[in-house]
Amino acid sequence: MSHDKNTLWAIYNKIVEYAKVFCGQRFSYHQIKREDCNSYVGEKVLAKDMHKIKQFKGNSSISTYAYVVARNLLTDFTKKLSTNVHKSELHEEMEFQESGAEAKMEFDSLLKHLTLSQQLILQFKRDELTSKEIAPMVDMSAKEVDREYEKIKKKLRGLEK
Repeated sequence: MSHDKNTLWAIYNKIVEYAKVFCGQRFSYHQIKREDCNSYVGEKVLAKDMHKIKQFKGNSSISTYAYVVARNLLTDFTKKLSTNVHKSELHEEMEFQESGAEAKMEFDSLLKHLTLSQQLILQFKRDELTSKEIAPMVDMSAKEVDREYEKIKKKLRGLEK
């Protein structure tokens, strides 16, 4: 299916719009990664002469297509990033922006009781990723992620008391 220039740019702009929302949600506490995420999506959409945009067949709305492309590119970026996660970066990302240093210190002390993979699962769940999306990033099945997340919640509840 051939698209006119206006349609191609409408799709591109919608993907970029969704990417800003998704990257903003996923990296709300880390400005550099949020900007890197937005750049990654923009570059991938324009790569190979707008290949991802030109794949639009018109079977769905532009908005739906853009949503799926942006979500998939966010997942790609997150996977790429997760292979480079260091514990110090994770700690920085997981800080809550709450008033009062006591709440932050309490949360940080709870995190020390979790393994790195548990910390990742907790962060990804906070970012509203599904267990299916999280599974390949922590080398588990979706069911294992669900079970681990329940363990994490129980462990943290027990430590808060």
